[in-house]
Amino acid sequence: MGFIHRNLANSYGLNGTQVRTSFLIRGANVGIGEIAANIGTANIGKGWGSDISVYTEGGGAMAANTTYLLVSRYTFQTGNDLIHLWVNPIPGQQPADGDASVITRAFDNPASNTLYIRMQPYGLESYDIDELRIGRSYAEVVPVQP
Repeated sequence: MGFIHRNLANSYGLNGTQVRTSFLIRGANVGIGEIAANIGTANIGKGWGSDISVYTEGGGAMAANTTYLLVSRYTFQTGNDLIHLWVNPIPGQQPADGDASVITRAFDNPASNTLYIRMQPYGLESYDIDELRIGRSYAEVVPVQP
């Protein structure tokens, strides 16, 4: 397994706060390996198998040679946090909570200032991840293109 980690200028994860992430993900040869971006302990990306997911909670199968925009919102709470994941939302239009591909309370993310990108390919798989953004609002992580 390979991973990259980066310390961020500000911490996230305090109870009662939110943070959002977005990134593009693409797989040339999609198989059972995984690629994910993490803040805290929740892997968001393509999980082990073929699903775009928050760890093992799937939000639909990933097709080869297709680029996906993944947008997440972490709502930090005492105990397990509330995480929403949207797949290919429309830039410039805040998606409704009910339109999320995955909604989970499976993780209690600690306060941290670390971002991880993890990849565990298997066989001939290859993945790209790009345009990673972290912010407090949807507009900060999914800017409208001119």
